[in-house]
Amino acid sequence: MMDEHERPPVFGSWRRLYTAVVIYLAAVIVLFTVFTKVFNR
Repeated sequence: MMDEHERPPVFGSWRRLYTAVVIYLAAVIVLFTVFTKVFNR
């Protein structure tokens, strides 16, 4: 079973890990949106 206080493998806390994932996904979405607008003219 998972321990309630198990630490994630990177970033030291789950909150930092989830924040990094959300920022990464937002950046990917923005980059693909810009890419689509630039090359769809």
